[in-house]
Amino acid sequence: MLDSIQGLCWGSNQNLIFTASSDKTTAIFDIIQKQKIETFDFIHTSYFRCPLEELTKLSTLDTIHSVKTYKNDDFLVSCSVDQSIAITDLNKKVVLKRFEEGNVGIYHFFFLGFLI
Repeated sequence: MLDSIQGLCWGSNQNLIFTASSDKTTAIFDIIQKQKIETFDFIHTSYFRCPLEELTKLSTLDTIHSVKTYKNDDFLVSCSVDQSIAITDLNKKVVLKRFEEGNVGIYHFFFLGFLI
């Protein structure tokens, strides 16, 4: 599996891009400086149970699907194939709340589509 960006969103000042990646990370990019500012690899665990070994090999177990920032980019909401949603304080670099074993499709729509 090649590492790739699965989703992204603009920061509130339009100078930053926040990404969700298939390598279990989220990252912040500065488009003015043309560089990656920071990578977060602690937000999602990617503990995904699959009864079929072959399916596990084919699935993207580390993928974070979506990200969305709010409160002037102080907080990041993300959802992952590990069936969790995380709200992360980017200043303190800590996960504030994790919703485990949810329906990622519904949470993706609800949390990431409607947060301001």
